[in-house]
Amino acid sequence: MTTKNNTKNRCCKFIPDDILDKLGEKKDEDLSQYIRENREYLAANPSIAAQLKKKYFKTTHKEIRRLFDSKNTLKYSTTPIAVDEQVHSSAPSKYPALELANKVYDYFHNQFDLESWDNKNAPIDVHINFGVKYNNAFFDGLRMVFGNGDGTYFNPFMTQNIFTHEITHGITQTLVENGKGLDYQLQEGALNEHMSDVFAVALDQRLAKQKPSQASWLIGEGIFVATKIKAKGLRTFKNELAYDDKLIGKDPQPKHMKDFKVLPNDDDNDYGGVHINSGIPNRAFYEFCILAEKEVGDERINYSWKAPAQIWFNTYKRLEPNTQFKQFALDTVSVAKRIHPQLTTQLKKAWQIVGVLQ
Repeated sequence: MTTKNNTKNRCCKFIPDDILDKLGEKKDEDLSQYIRENREYLAANPSIAAQLKKKYFKTTHKEIRRLFDSKNTLKYSTTPIAVDEQVHSSAPSKYPALELANKVYDYFHNQFDLESWDNKNAPIDVHINFGVKYNNAFFDGLRMVFGNGDGTYFNPFMTQNIFTHEITHGITQTLVENGKGLDYQLQEGALNEHMSDVFAVALDQRLAKQKPSQASWLIGEGIFVATKIKAKGLRTFKNELAYDDKLIGKDPQPKHMKDFKVLPNDDDNDYGGVHINSGIPNRAFYEFCILAEKEVGDERINYSWKAPAQIWFNTYKRLEPNTQFKQFALDTVSVAKRIHPQLTTQLKKAWQIVGVLQ
């Protein structure tokens, strides 16, 4: 069993290794070691991490987004090519990558009064052109990093959906038990991935002004090159397959606890299936939103990014690093009773549909 301390230093990459393995992409052990050592160094030296976070903090309370160009290397540039300083991202950015950051910041600030991903106005650093045809994106604990995709199997990773997913890992790390975060393994790791997926689809639907019944509910929609891989996206919240393809196989995500995948807690098995078993709470959130839309005639309820997302965000305060599915479900119900009691019945029913609650 991997120790808890090591779970903090695992890199939450968007594309799981098993898919990359099926496409014949070899693991870049040097890159993985570089990322891991960087995270371990910052974890072991909190004062240095704090200095990095505060280095660009302004007394004017302007929020900062910085754009860096890795120039197709596997290293982080230290000199930004662009800097946006705004108050609550009131003005659009002329840089597409920083505009994604603006929209994420706006959503979490306006809906939940959150100041950047660490709630302390840390700069949102975005590194583009990482590696040569690099097929992934990740948040390494301080910065957002994006590859351009190889153009053969993957399109560029710079999308709002992926950006929101990755930066939410930082929010989860910050808000769960005063910075302890959800351990990146087993059920708690699947909940870590689930929270990132939830806020990614919630912001997508907010920007598109979609009701739950109108949305695609996909994570990584359009990330695969359509002529090469038959897929709707990387994951789906619905009770369906995101992909069934001769190259990458069939979507392994379970949608009910009876199908929960018990896997070894190691790198080769997705740390106990964190990207796999997240399909169960993902479906619960989807079913909850659909039930709320159908059964509760309230404009605040008809959108995933409003009451449902508020319940999920407020649940952060109750989580512990090793929170399991059932406790998470009970916590969401408890929160709903307090802030949206009219949704309690629908929420319980959703968790029952996926077999987490009886």
